[in-house]
Amino acid sequence: MSQREDGKDRLGGDYSDFDVKTDHIEDCENACKGDKECVAWTYVKPGYKGPQAKCFLKNVVSAMSDNPNCVSGRKLP
Repeated sequence: MSQREDGKDRLGGDYSDFDVKTDHIEDCENACKGDKECVAWTYVKPGYKGPQAKCFLKNVVSAMSDNPNCVSGRKLP
């Protein structure tokens, strides 16, 4: 299970990133759920860090910052 944080970016702790389909935030969320190392994730909307939407998997739960181009989440126990 995870908790989504709309309009939030979690900076740092990235160990993996990949392109995802636009508006398929669940692809990013599910990738984190299925990875033992992942504790948090950030989905970046297309056009912000390149033409494709991106997913960043994180091995730390870092501080959040406001960013309307991102949706983040973290695993819940």
